Amino acid sequence: MLGKLIKHEFKNSYKYLLIYYLFVAVFSVLTIISWKPMMSNPGSAGIIQVLCMLLYCCALFGLGIATVVILCTQFYRTVFGNQGYLTHTLPVKSGAILTSKTFVTLVFSVISIIVLGLSMLFVMSVVTDENIIWEIIQGIGKADWKYLNETIKREFGCNLITMLLIVIALTIICIVHFFTFIWSSMSIGQLMNTKRSLVAVLAGLGLYIAETMIKWGFNASGSNLAAFFLVAEGYTGPVYQQLLRAGGILLLFIVIEMFSTWIIINKRLNLE
Repeated sequence: MLGKLIKHEFKNSYKYLLIYYLFVAVFSVLTIISWKPMMSNPGSAGIIQVLCMLLYCCALFGLGIATVVILCTQFYRTVFGNQGYLTHTLPVKSGAILTSKTFVTLVFSVISIIVLGLSMLFVMSVVTDENIIWEIIQGIGKADWKYLNETIKREFGCNLITMLLIVIALTIICIVHFFTFIWSSMSIGQLMNTKRSLVAVLAGLGLYIAETMIKWGFNASGSNLAAFFLVAEGYTGPVYQQLLRAGGILLLFIVIEMFSTWIIINKRLNLE
């Protein structure tokens, strides 16, 4: 049944995000076409080139915002909104609903990041008249992996593969925590009969302060994104252990936020 829930979530979400992916693709192509002639005549940028670049930057920024807004709106609408009645009549447990939404949210977040990254690589390759993608491929092929592995081991206390796995795991944890934080705030707001949005915002502020204090308590202050660069004050152990500790703290927050959301959905659900 979990597989069917995930499939249903993909169907409900992809059609909205696909529009923004197409926007990014279209403006990427327009920017490349408009800037390509400039390579033979530097300094001849006109209003069309500037406008295309401006629209392209807006499309990139818009995709990042749209990904968060669409996924959070989809969660609220299908759990607490007018579609919540249908969702909660399904013969599945609340935990399965939360799991499917978490998985689909993570997948679409990663896809959006990949789309943004590839788009910027292609556009920058044209605008700077340098084949950045080919240079990256060549750099990977020519890299001294043995020296790189030794450098990472010296600086971070672990080998290259372990460090890559830690970075990937932390990226996933940070993305999941970002959304579970929002969902938990929404759920707390849902406990009220009126002014739910205001209560949700206040709950989010309270959660943020509480999590920050806990991070200080663990001597690992910093935001989610800063988890990659955590160097705990007074801690002299390997950097990778600090990163693992930061990931462990965020995992603790995820468990607490998911559990609180599950409790509210299961016990104190107030649908619109």
